[in-house]
Amino acid sequence: MKSRILLWSAFLVGSALRLPAFNWPGGTMTVTVTCTGTEVFAGYTPGSPWGAVGFLNDPVLELHDGSGTVVAQQVLGGVAADWLDGGSRTATVSFTAAAGTYSLVGVTGTRLQLIPGDGWTGWRLAFGAIPDPAGTNSGPAISWTSTPGGVASGAAYVISAHGHDADGNLAQVNIWKDGVPFAFAGGGDGTDGDAGNPSGDAGPATITFTAQAVDALGAVSALISQTVTVGAPAPVQYTLTTNAGAGGSVSAGGTWDAGTVVTVTATPDATHDFAGWSGDVAGLANPVSLTLDRDRTVQANFSAKQFALVTGASAGGSVTPGGTFPYGTSVAVSATPDATHRFAGWSGDASGVSPGIVVTVLGPMSVQAVFVPKSAQIVMFPAVGDHAVGGPPVTLGASASSGLPVTYVVLDGPATVVGDQLQVTGAGVITIQANQTGDATYLPATAVAQSFNGVAAAILRYRPAARVILQGRRQPATAPFVVQVP
Repeated sequence: MKSRILLWSAFLVGSALRLPAFNWPGGTMTVTVTCTGTEVFAGYTPGSPWGAVGFLNDPVLELHDGSGTVVAQQVLGGVAADWLDGGSRTATVSFTAAAGTYSLVGVTGTRLQLIPGDGWTGWRLAFGAIPDPAGTNSGPAISWTSTPGGVASGAAYVISAHGHDADGNLAQVNIWKDGVPFAFAGGGDGTDGDAGNPSGDAGPATITFTAQAVDALGAVSALISQTVTVGAPAPVQYTLTTNAGAGGSVSAGGTWDAGTVVTVTATPDATHDFAGWSGDVAGLANPVSLTLDRDRTVQANFSAKQFALVTGASAGGSVTPGGTFPYGTSVAVSATPDATHRFAGWSGDASGVSPGIVVTVLGPMSVQAVFVPKSAQIVMFPAVGDHAVGGPPVTLGASASSGLPVTYVVLDGPATVVGDQLQVTGAGVITIQANQTGDATYLPATAVAQSFNGVAAAILRYRPAARVILQGRRQPATAPFVVQVP
């Protein structure tokens, strides 16, 4: 920071001289001190401008904070001896300090003067009377860095200003909006600083912004101003959004000025009916009118037309009941014959011979289930001859006139049957029954039974009889064979 602090001439011997306080932005300050003196004569006359006895201590330069506390000091070594021989000596010292208010104090009876900047090398410490050059503080300058001029109502814009101080003392950059504080910033780097903020205003309006910069010594820049003209707002408009559900259409929406009355019409297609409005309109009126006092949304709703499906059945069975259904509905219909009839097919709005169908309702429809009596059949079961116990399986040969398969069951006797294979397991009378239970086309056949013998094998063994011979007589003869069952 450049500054000029003046010190009035004063003659000091063995004492200290304090310079006026000054503001420091922080950092390292460099001080150049020049000491000059003259020979001290024994015939010193009190009041002489050069009167002094014994300069035994080197001069000291101290840095004091705002409370007068010594923050740092530097001894200007080797200078005092030069005073005694009339010589001159210059010393350069540095102090590092944070931002704040400070003063410099010269000690050991020296003449002290502070003249930094503008062609001077720094601080000057002089013995003897030295004229004090005049000094001035240059005020800061300010300029606009954003001048929007005219903006639309509600549009965002930025107002900013730049402050500059050639002396390095810039402290504040202030902006006011119609006299009210709008933006504030510190002094930046001491030389340049900026302040600004965004704004957005409703029109029509004329807004005056003013700005001014201030330095650390209280000097201010000129007060500058600019005017921002905010245009009138556009007419308020609202949007009407129209939607249509499946099965129809609706007139288009759009954007209109506030207060406009808009008429909306719903149009169903050939298979639907208008079912009413939803959203910001209700009811069944078609067309309907509404006033746009805000954004609005309406939807036209449609429902499928209703059609009757009639079902019927001929004698010998039943069918799924019909009803009334929306257009396009898929309805499952089934035909069920009774025990003595079979399903023969569909007539009307359905065809085919599958007893279960799906009818899609596309209008008034009728379907009829047709049934016919089932056909009779008989079972033919040839006689089965006797079979030995333990012999190979016997193939049974029953058949049905319908060609349907025949099943067998052992009604009585020692035998088993699997499929058409009979196995005799013991001796005795065996009765087998052949059955055919019918199907969707044929009635059940009357069961037929056949009986036969299970025959066990036998062994004929010779067994001679014991003989007793009596005198004069013969024994009656007996068979010498025995039948033995294993």
